[in-house]
Amino acid sequence: MSDGKTDVVVWYCLRDGIYDYSPNDVRNNYYFYSKGNVIYTGAGHSTVSGEEEIKLFINAMVAAANVTAVEPEIHFVKSRNPAAEIETSRYYMTDQSSWTSGENNTLEKDMTYYINVRDYNMISADLSQEDLDNQKMTVEFFIEDEKGAIADGCPSDGKKVRNITSEIGTLTGYGNIGSVNVSGGKFYLSQNSAYELKIPNIEKYLRSQTGNNGYKDSCKVYAKVTSTVSLYGKTYASTSWASINLKQRQLFEMD
Repeated sequence: MSDGKTDVVVWYCLRDGIYDYSPNDVRNNYYFYSKGNVIYTGAGHSTVSGEEEIKLFINAMVAAANVTAVEPEIHFVKSRNPAAEIETSRYYMTDQSSWTSGENNTLEKDMTYYINVRDYNMISADLSQEDLDNQKMTVEFFIEDEKGAIADGCPSDGKKVRNITSEIGTLTGYGNIGSVNVSGGKFYLSQNSAYELKIPNIEKYLRSQTGNNGYKDSCKVYAKVTSTVSLYGKTYASTSWASINLKQRQLFEMD
């Protein structure tokens, strides 16, 4: 049972020469040890040339990365594939430049988008199962809307946004991940991957609300990912945002 304290763990000791007089002396002949999220290596006192020492140095760097909470990454991408290219803007098509009450004027009533999410905390080598069980990654979605509100941390340059996570309802993961349903206004993801989402009845957000029956020149959709990770008894939460800009394009009239 853990006592809530972090012990010093020596992973490798010096040997040969004078060090053989006291083999595996972790108090005096330590070379590589850890204490909580602090990693110490003796590499660098002389030129690192031996293959085994190089491996130990690489392991030290990997271990240091694995015990540090890092920010998650999220991007809008062009398809439901983790290798897909990032998508920063997209055109939406309207049948005419203006609209009347109750009229559906956009060619797509529902619009499909894709996100790629990477949280390296989820694949880190945690030191306890308890820390691993406390990890979680959530995703939320917002769209610019004059009737919305300022969202804390959203890079919307002061524009109001509306949380549309519950409207989306379901994410479809890449490969055999399957569907992820919204829970408590958030999507809880257990895997780094690409996901497909559909925004229903998106036209109501694309219409200008200034009373001129026109459409917005641009309208941004935002994705917010929050990573919560527990390391050595401390909880860290970090958030990242991504956006895609929707721009209007009208169909041409054919003579």
